[in-house]
Amino acid sequence: MYDERPLICRLFGTTPKMAYPYDCRPKAMIDSGIEDQIHEHIATTRQVLV
Repeated sequence: MYDERPLICRLFGTTPKMAYPYDCRPKAMIDSGIEDQIHEHIATTRQVLV
């Protein structure tokens, strides 16, 4: 749908910390270790989650 899609949009609903609120989930969530790395990247690049 998008040529370039923001990281937060790609992740929403695929990690335990950013779970979709209506109990709709992928077959497998992103590994928690990878999720921690993603949150560290967001924090170190000063991206703001709204």
